[in-house]
This record gives sequence, structure tokens and C-alpha cells, in this order.
Amino acid sequence: MHVANLDSQLVCFGRWAEGIYEFLLSCDDRKVFRLARTISNPTILTKYIDNCKQDLSEEILWSLRRYMDLANDFDFIDKGNRKGSQGDVLSCLPEGIDNEFAVKYLQKAVDAGLLDSHFQPTTKVSRWQLRMIAFAVGSLLHLPYNLSSG
Repeated sequence: MHVANLDSQLVCFGRWAEGIYEFLLSCDDRKVFRLARTISNPTILTKYIDNCKQDLSEEILWSLRRYMDLANDFDFIDKGNRKGSQGDVLSCLPEGIDNEFAVKYLQKAVDAGLLDSHFQPTTKVSRWQLRMIAFAVGSLLHLPYNLSSG
């Protein structure tokens, strides 16, 4: 469903990604790369474009596609963390669960097609499945869990 109220923000995505891209070229802070990888997953945006392209202006379509092109390159900018290394996989995870135990458990969800290679949800995963993954990994890693937090 197209949300016209978001058009003024969507038209800025491409330029925003260009700014992030330029910043990442000169950055060596691991936390910044983690954040960029977290926000750059294009699955939801791809689905939105596919479902709403007839309602979106050419300017918005360009902006969203530009964002997706650059966001896909965020991984390759990280000079200190090349593809194929254990560090690259760990950098996809938030601080606190960026360890080989979490990778081992989350990789099972990747293998099942529920998460992508950056441990982000795929289009076929349900909210219930995400909660189960989070609960299972948290339990296996002995993370505190607040039952009242929903």
C-alpha cells in the first residue's frame, strides 16, 4: 500500500544514502559499519517498490533505487573487514551478541531462509517466527528476558 504522506521523505533516500556512502569511505569505526549494515537491508523497500511502483513518481523511484544500489555497497566499503572473514559476519550483529555463539545459532535461521546473510529478516519470515528466533537465541546465549516487554 502506497503511503503518500511518506513521499517527502522517500524522495530524499537516494541523497541520504550518497551522504552515508561518502562518510563510510573515510570511516573506520566498527559501530558505524554495524549501524549502516543494519539500516541498509533492502528487503522491505524492494517489496514496497514492487507493490506501489504504479503510485510512485519517477523521482521517488529513482531515489529509492539509488538508495538500494548504494546500500548494497555499504558492505564492500569496510576496508578493515573483508568478505569471508569471521569479523565480517560478526559486524552484522549488534554489540552484545556479536560473538561466534550467536552466529552459530543465527546461521540456522539463515539456512532455513528466515534470515538473510546479514541476519536480517527475509520476506517469507513472520513476526511470530522472528520472535521465536530472538527468544531461542537469547535463551541459548543466556541473555536476560523481560516477559512484560511484549
